[in-house]
Amino acid sequence: VLRFDYPDFSLKPNIGWDRIPQQAANTNPDVVKKTVELCYSAGAKKVIVTDVSCNDPRRCFARSGIATAVEQVGAEVQLPEDRKFRRINMGGVVLKNWPIYTQFLEADKVINIPILKHHNLTRLTIGMKNWYGIIGGIRSQLHQDIHNSIADLAQFIRPTLVILDAFRVIFTNGPQGGSPK
Repeated sequence: VLRFDYPDFSLKPNIGWDRIPQQAANTNPDVVKKTVELCYSAGAKKVIVTDVSCNDPRRCFARSGIATAVEQVGAEVQLPEDRKFRRINMGGVVLKNWPIYTQFLEADKVINIPILKHHNLTRLTIGMKNWYGIIGGIRSQLHQDIHNSIADLAQFIRPTLVILDAFRVIFTNGPQGGSPK
C-alpha cells in the first residue's frame, strides 16, 4: 500500500464550466471522488478540491456534480476567493508576475486531475492546460500566446501526481462542450 502521511492534499480537477457531466467539459465527478478516497487511504489528513473556474464557481461546482461527490467522501470544496491569491514571480516567457491561488502553493501534495478534451486554440487539452485553473487575473490575455503560457505553467507547478480523466472525451466544441450527443 502506498502511504504518504501528509496532512494536506489539494486536488485540481477541471471545474471551469457550468456544465453537466455528460457534456465532458469538466473532470468526471466519479473520478474526483475516487481520487479523494484514495488520498485518504494513503494517509491524507485533509483533502481540498478547488479550481479557479471560468464561469460562476458555485454553479460550476454544483452542476459538474463534483461538489456533491467529494463532500460525500469527506473532502472540503473550496470556492476561490480573491483574498486567497498571491502575486508570484513565475519567471516565465508570458507569465512573469501573476496571481496564483495560494492553496496550490501551500499544500503538501497537489494532484492534477484534468479531462482529455478538444480545445479550440490548442486542439487538445490534457494535463498542462488544466493549470490555468490555479491562476487569477485576466486569463484571456494568455490566449494570445497560449503555448508559451502553458509551458510557463508547466515549468512553475510540479504536481505530485497527474490522473487523466478520459472517461468521456469531447472531440469538438471544446473546451466548454455542447450537446452530450
